[in-house]
Amino acid sequence: MNKIILITTAVAVLFFSNCQNESNVSKENAGDEKIVQVYQSYLHIKDALVASNPEKAAIHARELAESAETEHYDQLSSIAADISITGDLEEQRAIFSDLSEVMIEELKSSGAKVGGAYLQFCPMAFDDRGANWISDKKEIRNPYFGDEMLKCGKVVETISQ
Repeated sequence: MNKIILITTAVAVLFFSNCQNESNVSKENAGDEKIVQVYQSYLHIKDALVASNPEKAAIHARELAESAETEHYDQLSSIAADISITGDLEEQRAIFSDLSEVMIEELKSSGAKVGGAYLQFCPMAFDDRGANWISDKKEIRNPYFGDEMLKCGKVVETISQ
């Protein structure tokens, strides 16, 4: 009788322990999915700025603002909203620098696997103060200068693979 109780208790402990682990994994994956969606919108803004297209940058910034707000990334949402309301390319690029800094923090702190996130830096942006951005490719495509200085910059760090 004692063996049956002992075995039953052991099976119950293992079962509940496994359920707890699955619950933690699904919560972690849900967090990854949230930041991945926001990151994808960020990349669309970057690409629009690389192409020097303020209209597309504004559209994608509005998408990021909405998705970030839904996922409770309030600071990202607020900054993206600022990009979406201006049609001025240089102003969008300046605001994008702020957006990039917050996105860098969010990706690093989340530890999410987003399928490629490379921290890149252009030392000449904003009168040689320099600026960071994130790309899903190692190849430099500078959002602060577009085709004026498309390849100005370097990969500083790999944030996520």
